[in-house]
Amino acid sequence: MFEILEREIVSRIKYDDMLLTELEQRAKIIEIGKGQHLLRNTEVCQYGFFINKGSFMHTYLNDEGKEFVIAFHVDDVYRYITSPQSFFSGKTSEFEIVALEESQVLAFHKNDLEELSSRYPHFHQYYHSLTSDGFLYLYKFSTMKLSTSSKNFIQKLYNEYPVFFERIPDKYIARFLGISVEWFCKLKKKLLSP
Repeated sequence: MFEILEREIVSRIKYDDMLLTELEQRAKIIEIGKGQHLLRNTEVCQYGFFINKGSFMHTYLNDEGKEFVIAFHVDDVYRYITSPQSFFSGKTSEFEIVALEESQVLAFHKNDLEELSSRYPHFHQYYHSLTSDGFLYLYKFSTMKLSTSSKNFIQKLYNEYPVFFERIPDKYIARFLGISVEWFCKLKKKLLSP
């Protein structure tokens, strides 16, 4: 259960057996089914989640209860997820995190991450790099969505993240773009057909 994270950490910082042992001891394994919530917007996000396997989407519910898809997380692309606003402020999350397929995550309590970060300087760098990368990842999707047409976005998404088309249902990509599923499927077929 811990091997993927261990490989990830060792590829980015110097090997430290004590750190890895402590991380493994503090990891909480969560198995989550398709359509289930890892985090609801009524909860405070107290965990950083490392995706061992699976895919998720960040969503936002407006005051009328309409759901907006904000970003996608697939184990092949970006493995660390949290609700940054809630995680750092300690306030109720404005976002939800929903599993798009059978998934498994390692959950690390914020207090544990902060404590390990204070004791292991190399982990401190890794943890803060991971967190800032998470912000950039979320903003990248928002920027891509706002700065390009649906047609160009689909092409860019396919070029940079082809796995999304294999593992994320069309209806969620269409919701992210703010277009109908039918229009998304027409655009996708037109753009991606040989």
